[in-house]
Order: sequence, then C-alpha cells, then structure tokens
Amino acid sequence: MTKYNSLLTPIIASLFLLSLAPAQAEPMLDTDLLSITRTAAAAGVQDGLFDKEAATEERALKITQEKYGPVHPALVPVLNDLATLQRHCAQYQKALANYKWGLAILEKVLGPDDPKVAESLDDLAGVETDMGHYSDAELDYNRATSIQEKAAENDPLAVVPSLFGQGQLYAIENRDNDALPLLKRLVDIQIKILGRSDLRLVPSLELRAKAEASTNPNDAESDLKWALGIRQKKLPTGSPDITRTSVLLADFYRTHGKTDEANQLYQQAAVDLSKFLGENDYRSVRTLHLAAQIDFALGQYKKSAALLNRVLKIRTATYGADHPLVALCLEDLAAVQEKDQQPSKAQENLKKAKNILEKTFDPTHPEVLNIEKKLKALSK
Repeated sequence: MTKYNSLLTPIIASLFLLSLAPAQAEPMLDTDLLSITRTAAAAGVQDGLFDKEAATEERALKITQEKYGPVHPALVPVLNDLATLQRHCAQYQKALANYKWGLAILEKVLGPDDPKVAESLDDLAGVETDMGHYSDAELDYNRATSIQEKAAENDPLAVVPSLFGQGQLYAIENRDNDALPLLKRLVDIQIKILGRSDLRLVPSLELRAKAEASTNPNDAESDLKWALGIRQKKLPTGSPDITRTSVLLADFYRTHGKTDEANQLYQQAAVDLSKFLGENDYRSVRTLHLAAQIDFALGQYKKSAALLNRVLKIRTATYGADHPLVALCLEDLAAVQEKDQQPSKAQENLKKAKNILEKTFDPTHPEVLNIEKKLKALSK
C-alpha cells in the first residue's frame, strides 16, 4: 500500500504565502493590503483551494511584472508562491519554470552564493524529485548544501533543508548507504542547536530510521521510539501526528517479524484516530488516509476500502480527476481489493491510476513503472 508521504506528494514550502494580490479587478501591490490578503490566502490553501489561489497569484505576478519588469527581486516571492501552488496542482512543468525564473533573478541580484539562492535551489530540487528527475535534483541539492555550509557560521541550521531534501531523495531511490551519512549529520546538527526533544527533530529521526532499517534495525527502532517520545511529550494525547509516528514504528515491527508489537500499535492507533473520522473535507483527508492504512494493516479490508473511497472523493474534488494523488489513492484501493480477493477490481483501478500518471509524468517515472509491475503480477 502506498504511503501518504509518497514521492509524488507535494512538499509544502509553507502554508502561509509570502505575498498575494487581492482578488479585485485591479489589485494593488500595497504592503498593508497584501498583509491582509495573506491571511485569507493561507486559509484558502489550508482548505485545498489551490486553483483559486493560483489564479490570484498569477494576477499578482502579472501586475508585479508590469510595474517592475521581468528581472526585479519583487517578483521572486510571487513566483515562489505560484510555483508552490502549481506543485499542489501537479503542474510540474509550470512550477519548474517559475522556480527557475526566480532562481535566475536571485543569482543576478544577490550573486550565486547567497543563502536565498540555496533556498530557491531546494525548491527547484523538490519539483525535480516530484517529476522523477533525480539526477537534476541531486545536483541542485548538492549546490544548495555547498552554499548553506558557507552560511553555517552565522546560522548553524542553514544546511538543514538541503540535507533533509537530499536525504529524502536518496530514500526514494533506495540509496540508504548514501542517505545515512547525510541524515546522521543532519540529526547531529539539530541536536546541537535544538536539543534532543525538539519537534523539529522528529522528521529527521523518522527519515534516518528508514535509511537504517535494513542494515541497522536496532538503530532504526531506537530512532522511531525517540521520535514517538518527542511527539508524545510535546503534543496532546491522541494527536494524529503522534499516531503517524506510531504507525511508522508499527510498520517497522511488522516488516521485522514482530507481529504482536505491530498489531498492538495499530490497534491503539485505530482507537486514537476514530474520533477524527467524522469529517469529509480537505483538512481531514490525511487522517482518513492514515486510518485506511491502519485498517489495511489489521486486515480490515472493507473498512479500509470505505475510508479510501472517502479519500478518493475528497482528492478528486480538491485536485481534479487526473491528479497524481488521485492515482495513488486508486493504487491503495487496488491493494485492498487484491487482499480482499477482488483481483478484477484491483486491476481496473491500477489501470486507471496508470492512465492518470501517464498524463503527468514520463513513461519512465518510477511510480508509472511500479504500477506496470503490479499490473503484470495481477495478470498472471
């Protein structure tokens, strides 16, 4: 079953957009007015209104360009916001072009070694990762890391985004031996500056555990327990974020043959999430999807399928029928149907998922190839 944090899931740079023009016939680029609209735009993004906010950003970009020209630094925040929204909408080519445009402006105005250039390179590498252009992404992450290392004297945490992004890239490529040194360094830097119980440490520990799982399972288990302990200490009891880390630990136990420990965690996770399953909107979709994964792990296939159908409906309404996240949901549903002895339905949903992905990605994209592999296995 595909995880929610799949390689196709857009990485959100920030829910709070940096600058937006108001939705009027002739919006002004007044600082106070932009400040007021930013809050409304952030709420729109949190509700999954990506197309609407992207249209607002496109108007802002047009006006900014008319006022300042095509290479003024005032364009960069708008370009970055627009590109981030385009990633959400799986408009990867457009996002790539806008991030490159912003990067070119920053390089011209600030020079090639400015930390802002490194931030832009991280964004660019994220889109390249989405698209399966892993070699390009690795080059951009390497360059960003090099820039951020020079800035580390003034900001020791400056190198964290690039190390994490490159670690994610290596994890997607199953290059655990390459990922592990980066992630060890990343965790060491964060511990030194933030301490051992800061919530910002959790994603790094979870990612490091993934790289450790095959060769150093004891270290992986220790990191996942550490991450879970931080969340339990810092977050309210029963928080979905606690449950997400708990499920990662359960997945680890199941993979390593510790069925009883895994099932105990899955069952508690199901109880903890049960009170969050009444909603059917974009804000609830991650929790619904996680609950479906838990039911799948517990062998409760009909419950899992019912939740996935709810997720599918929300994602289709949010993104449209041809979005990669819709394809991944269909892929998950096919996994459930295969386990529930419904091979024809599973095959049908995998074909739908493949058709969706082929509209966005190259035929050689890893997720397209993965679905082709599953279809061949089902047809035997």
